[in-house]
Amino acid sequence: MDALKTIPQLFFDAIARVVPGLTALLLYFGFFDRDWSHWRKFAEGALARKDDYPQGFVILSFLVGAYICGQFISPFAKQLEVIADNLSKRKNIADLYDGLRLHQPDAGALCAKIRAEYVMFNSLAIVFVGFAVALTLRQEPVSTGWLVSLAVSGLIMGFRGFETKTTFVRSVEQFHIAAMQVETRVGSRTQLEL
Repeated sequence: MDALKTIPQLFFDAIARVVPGLTALLLYFGFFDRDWSHWRKFAEGALARKDDYPQGFVILSFLVGAYICGQFISPFAKQLEVIADNLSKRKNIADLYDGLRLHQPDAGALCAKIRAEYVMFNSLAIVFVGFAVALTLRQEPVSTGWLVSLAVSGLIMGFRGFETKTTFVRSVEQFHIAAMQVETRVGSRTQLEL
């Protein structure tokens, strides 16, 4: 397996899954488990047995937890994307994107990076708005500033996700048109040589 082909997928997972999951975990620890007691118990237990675990185990486990959390956020982010696509009457370009990834790997990798960014923005919008709603339903009083900050951050991330998805669609279409023009030129040269 060529290692360079896995880089776009690793980039996608790091950006689209780990970043929103890490944000959700940090917000959870900040608002609901202020002393980080659950995480500290786990980390102290892991670090107490230094023979069993390497030093980076706790950080790696936190990143894995963030990835898993990001996977749980992903379906909600997908629904946000579907709603935005329906409202904007944006056409589905999944076939063009798959064709680029298959026949033009460099262009497909660039588009995959743009895709990771809009998925990240949509996921962050879900995280921020979700925490704003969760904090309003909570029994303890919460600062209005925090609620407004979370709600506004969610709206900004949703807008950035919409704009980045538009960039993604344009990029896929332009790369597809360029690939078709190259194929047409190569085909006409072959016919001339015959």
